[in-house]
Amino acid sequence: MKRDIQDYWPKVKVGGAFLVHDYSSEKAHGGVVRAVNEAFGWNMQKLENSRTVLIEKQHEDLWTDRIDGGTGAAGVRKYDVIIPYFHGQRQTCESIQSVINNSKNYRIIATSDGSKISEIQTIGQTLKSAERFSHLINLKNIGFPGNTNRALRIIDAEYTGVINNDVAVREIWLEKLEEEFLRLGGNCFLGPSGAAVSQIGGNVHSDRFPEVDYLGWFLIFSKRECFNRVGLLDESFSIGYYEDVDFGLRAKRLGIKSYIFSPPIKHVGG
Repeated sequence: MKRDIQDYWPKVKVGGAFLVHDYSSEKAHGGVVRAVNEAFGWNMQKLENSRTVLIEKQHEDLWTDRIDGGTGAAGVRKYDVIIPYFHGQRQTCESIQSVINNSKNYRIIATSDGSKISEIQTIGQTLKSAERFSHLINLKNIGFPGNTNRALRIIDAEYTGVINNDVAVREIWLEKLEEEFLRLGGNCFLGPSGAAVSQIGGNVHSDRFPEVDYLGWFLIFSKRECFNRVGLLDESFSIGYYEDVDFGLRAKRLGIKSYIFSPPIKHVGG
């Protein structure tokens, strides 16, 4: 029931009211109300003599695909930092705050993937301290590739970095990535982990080999032009496995290399 509500919610909300018709019993209807409250973190009221569930319109500002803001003037920044998230409110806020504390001339693009309204609101509050931000809101879980693609479609900075929501960055991390990118010739992707694909199809992991066939996407960095040349992640890998391999091999066919580089970050999740 909860998953159905999450899937169909964007289609049935009208003017702050969520209309629920229950043809079985008041008990079943009460279950629907509880599921909606749990799914969206709301405290809704059911009318005594009606099968209409009322929702306060305090959340109406969230019914947009994108919210832009920040403490700095509007305009294109040097770096776009993409942070996809699926729940994980605390670690997402910590990751965002680390970018705010250790970055200059940047925009954070945080993109939600079926998170609760309460989580989206809390993360939105943290984003308000960023130099610039774009908050992409999606109430339906579509998986890492699709969620990340939503952010990749709007990048306009010279450089783009994608980081997991469990990554904490440290001082001058973007400058270090840019410096290494230019040192390697500027036609490449950088990341702290990756692998080579062997002739028999297996992966060969090693930090001793700087050039690899693909990079793990808990952090990947390059110029916007390189991302645009390769294109978006393949959303047929909807769960979020092997889309990084596919992307790296497509880049390699275009002559864009992938290199392992360890910038000043901490990957809390691994």
